[in-house]
Amino acid sequence: MNKRIFLITAIVLVLVVVFIFVIKPVLDKAKEKKEDKKKLDRTETDGTAKTVEPPRNMKPPFKGVVTASVLNVRDTPSLSGKVLTKIAKGRSVDVMRETGEWYELGLPPLVRAFVHKNYIKSVK
Repeated sequence: MNKRIFLITAIVLVLVVVFIFVIKPVLDKAKEKKEDKKKLDRTETDGTAKTVEPPRNMKPPFKGVVTASVLNVRDTPSLSGKVLTKIAKGRSVDVMRETGEWYELGLPPLVRAFVHKNYIKSVK
C-alpha cells in the first residue's frame, strides 16, 4: 500500500513539474503573441485606441517616415525585444530589410534595430 501511495505521489509531482516548466511557458508565450498582435492593431495617442493604417507596398531598401507619435526601436523583430531608442513622428529612417511584420533599419554596422512596419510610411 505504501508503494502505491509513493508511486501516485511521484507521478503527480512529475506532472506538476512538467506543467510548470514545459506547458505553462508555452501557453504564456502563445498568450503573449496574441496580445502583441492586438497591440499592433491599435495605437494609443490621446488615450483612445485607433486603427493603424496599413503600410504601402514598398520593398526595402527605401526611405520612410515615422507615422507613430513615438516609435520604439527594438533589438529583435518582436514586441518583447529590448527597446534601444525611440523615434519621434515625422523623422526619416532608412529601411534596409523586411523581416515578417518588421523593418530592419539602416544603422551603424553591428547594430540591429527593428520597427514594426505599420508605423513607417514610404517616401519617394
